[in-house]
Amino acid sequence: MSNGFYIMVWDGWSEGLNPILPQLLPIGGVDSFGYPRYWSSANLTDEEIIEKYNLEDGYFRIIR
Repeated sequence: MSNGFYIMVWDGWSEGLNPILPQLLPIGGVDSFGYPRYWSSANLTDEEIIEKYNLEDGYFRIIR
């Protein structure tokens, strides 16, 4: 298991199974430039991430 993750979310599927409006989920806080943080260095399991960020409903992918 790697250290850290991104979470990509999207609104649905279009033709050819392409995600509609894919975007990285802001995980909380801001970086030194004031932009939202998308990377978390926490070493959590997929189940813990799903529970912590309430991802049971919808389309998402955890990228390590």
